[in-house]
Amino acid sequence: MAVASKRILGKKVRENLAKKENEEFLLEKIKEEWRKIARAKKRKEIIDKTADKGIVIGKLLLKLALIGGILTIVMVAPGVAAVMAPGRREWFYFDKKQLDRECARLTYRKFVIVTYDERSDIRKVESTKLGDRYIFWESFINYRTGQPAVWDGLYRIIFFDVPDELKSFRDAFRAQLMRAGYYWLQKSVLVFPYECTKDILFFASIFGILGYVCISETKNLRELGGCDRAREIRKFYHLD
Repeated sequence: MAVASKRILGKKVRENLAKKENEEFLLEKIKEEWRKIARAKKRKEIIDKTADKGIVIGKLLLKLALIGGILTIVMVAPGVAAVMAPGRREWFYFDKKQLDRECARLTYRKFVIVTYDERSDIRKVESTKLGDRYIFWESFINYRTGQPAVWDGLYRIIFFDVPDELKSFRDAFRAQLMRAGYYWLQKSVLVFPYECTKDILFFASIFGILGYVCISETKNLRELGGCDRAREIRKFYHLD
């Protein structure tokens, strides 16, 4: 992809991502992610088992600030800090040194504003517009379509016929779906075994190709020539 095409693509994608309806869609996805974290019994292990703890802590702070408003950070034990957002009952615990480093890093990048009350030893962390845009972009790039525990037996076929003048958008759309967990069946055909209409509409809207994308559902997926692609797809998604 030419440099100019990449620049145009990136600009258009960011413009579409900044639209209210698309930010609201991603925000709901982020909230859903937090609900899952809050239900986890061993939340701290989510951090402890991650290779790059600092980056994860920073993103968690930004996401929590985005959905919860101004965060409160207090010391609860030697070397341990607790973070809470207004209106939420969950406390999230972090290593104080790691949390301090991430607060400093996020402040340096102008993603957050941190205020400190020396008398109460309480810090307040508020996300900036730049921080919000960053976490929306991160959530978009790392977006994965949800997979329910039970399969309904239907294959969702996503196919698109995008004109060559939009080739860069077409290729980026395909790559995004593959990152999001879709199975690449053919050049302009992907398969997903779960409900995904809202996600496809979202992605097609972001890449500006909404009028060129179709979704179909089928129980049977056969291919001529003896190739059992349905079996490959079931294996890919661990459906058998």
